Amino acid sequence: MRDDAIPVRDMVKFIERGWGIEVKEPKGKKPKGVLRWEKGDKCRIDTKSHNNETTLDIYEEFEGQEGIIIETEEQDPSLKKGKYGDVMARFNGKEVRLPEAQKGSYIGIKKPEFKFQDDGRDHIEAIYTRDPSGTASPEQIAIAEAYVLRGERRGEDRSFKYYTGPPISMVTRSSGVQLGFLCAQRNFDFRSFNPAKGKLLYLGKRNKRPSSWKNEYADMIREAQDNEDK
Repeated sequence: MRDDAIPVRDMVKFIERGWGIEVKEPKGKKPKGVLRWEKGDKCRIDTKSHNNETTLDIYEEFEGQEGIIIETEEQDPSLKKGKYGDVMARFNGKEVRLPEAQKGSYIGIKKPEFKFQDDGRDHIEAIYTRDPSGTASPEQIAIAEAYVLRGERRGEDRSFKYYTGPPISMVTRSSGVQLGFLCAQRNFDFRSFNPAKGKLLYLGKRNKRPSSWKNEYADMIREAQDNEDK
């Protein structure tokens, strides 16, 4: 209600003191010439992003399965084929050659999805209005809408601006610092916000709100009503 935004420096201090997470430089993309997949990497097949009909059936056989890369062109030069190299992978004991797997996208092989296990750490509790120029994927929008709808069915007034979850990283950006966390309201998917781009209105530890917050909120409501009556 005050619309007072928390600056980047205050967010950084709060996370450093509460969780011991330090601000780091962003990890750069792999330099040109470095393979996307290397021997020993874990992988997962997801053909929703596959756009080559001539090789789709090879990938579809292992749809949804997680496996491991056992050979690349570094071990077997014959896997270097055309613009994008192939890889040999193993899924549940079965080995397969995956065409064009070294392609950066639209080929249907990805890093395994992160599986969150709550380790008992304190979660952040935040109210954040995202940068209006930013975009969200259809999947992210659907998950957020489902969270609000579940609340409505329970008679709860839920907000798209409310987040809780364990913080995992702080990374410098050209416009400030990006706080990354696993969002409980979004199936513990990774989410992030940057107070220099959006507006961070509240940040605290879950279940550890200031004891006086309810009284302060009631005072603000009364003050707003008095102003309307004038």
